[in-house]
Amino acid sequence: MKPDTGNRQPVGLALNSDQEDYLDALSTFVEIYEDEHIEPPAKIPPREMLRVVCAETNTTQTKIAEVLGVSEGPISLLLKGERQITLEHAKKLARHFRVDAELFLHL
Repeated sequence: MKPDTGNRQPVGLALNSDQEDYLDALSTFVEIYEDEHIEPPAKIPPREMLRVVCAETNTTQTKIAEVLGVSEGPISLLLKGERQITLEHAKKLARHFRVDAELFLHL
């Protein structure tokens, strides 16, 4: 199935039918190879992910507390691993950082 490009112009060169079939087959082969031979990356613990995202975005504990609607004390406990990130917290963090909430959860 081709993606809906709406009113946008396609990127790259136009492909004929044979080229599209070749690209689809090649994509399938690459996906199968990766599934069989490439190890998925190790899951980073949620508190470590929070630390990484905060460091990358220069986000302070004060700002995280504001985003979660809590005082700074619980944020310190989250980062020490003494408290878990709740589903509600993960959703708020995901909205704030524009990432998937699963990054902040043990799944």
